[in-house]
Amino acid sequence: MRTEAAAGLGFLGVRLDAGRNDAAAGGGGPAGGGGPAGGGADRDIGQPGAPVRSFVIAAREDIEIAGQVRVVLGAGGDELGSRRASEMADRDGRDSARPGPALPSG
Repeated sequence: MRTEAAAGLGFLGVRLDAGRNDAAAGGGGPAGGGGPAGGGADRDIGQPGAPVRSFVIAAREDIEIAGQVRVVLGAGGDELGSRRASEMADRDGRDSARPGPALPSG
């Protein structure tokens, strides 16, 4: 899929190295496929000397989700966890010291 996407970007200087691209798609990422090989490491897949560099970047959503869950469950008792909870509440338009709006009964 990356090869097809990059094919239309040649005018920008994007040139993938077939061996590096295949190695990055080797299935060593989370859930056993499609991610960067080597345990989720970021990888350079561009041709040496290409005008621009091309990378596969591991998304690492699992780490962000785990952090958000810790905040919601109150397990992030440190200053960072408290600050993130406050930021999330502010983003939702609520004061972090007050509970959310009451739901209408009935």
